[in-house]
Amino acid sequence: MSNLNQLFSGVKIIYAPKTVKLLDSRITVFKRPNSHQWQCRFKLVNGRWHSASTGTEDISQAKQQAISIYEAVKIRTEAGLATSTRSFKQLAREEITRMARTATTPRTERKYKDYLFILEKYLIPFFGNFDVAKIDDEAVADFEAWRLAEMGKNAKQMTKKHHAMAYNKVMTLAKARGYIPLNKMIVPLDITGERGKSRPAFTVEELEQMYAYMPKWQIDVWHKQSTEIRYLCCAYVKFLVNTGVRHSTESMPLRWKHLQWHFIGSMRFPVLS
Repeated sequence: MSNLNQLFSGVKIIYAPKTVKLLDSRITVFKRPNSHQWQCRFKLVNGRWHSASTGTEDISQAKQQAISIYEAVKIRTEAGLATSTRSFKQLAREEITRMARTATTPRTERKYKDYLFILEKYLIPFFGNFDVAKIDDEAVADFEAWRLAEMGKNAKQMTKKHHAMAYNKVMTLAKARGYIPLNKMIVPLDITGERGKSRPAFTVEELEQMYAYMPKWQIDVWHKQSTEIRYLCCAYVKFLVNTGVRHSTESMPLRWKHLQWHFIGSMRFPVLS
């Protein structure tokens, strides 16, 4: 170390500043960790922050480039144009990540899986490479035709509503981030369609056939554990049939404490409380 000190004695080392302020501190020029190029950051008139790379390691060039970026973005903002671009796929991935973090309950986890399926199956394959600011009426109409061909049938009203909700999540995020101009309306997806029909209830004859088959089905297994699971499944089916409780939405929250015996004379009946 002493040799190095002697070697460089008398040499004045000039350290480049970590940040530089321009135009009365309206622009900050800085370097990110592990990056050699200078970045610039400034606040837009709408209160949002805008960051961009100057594309150079030279501080003098970076200052000039930062001012040029600032003026260009200012003009776009005043004209009501988006200050930067993002593809639908990029924002959809961000929204998927956000939903995954918030899926902390059975209900939110189920919603997350539904949205994930819609985004991965329909919205990202079609809109993925679109600049979100350029999704217009024509693009939405093309999507409707593409979805019809993809599904092989007209989507039901509820299906369209779910697709529209997933689409709106991504587009709302795009507008909040400034990738869609504030003066531009988000083009909505069509949600009109035929209402879905409820599945018909089992007839008495169908229930009798199912009950008659259950004992054979319970023992027709390779492992003992499967027998126990099938026995429980049969009991669960009879519970749903005789109470009218809907599977999943209504049945999942139920616990043993919700079942009580109700007596009428010497007869007792199970009651859900």
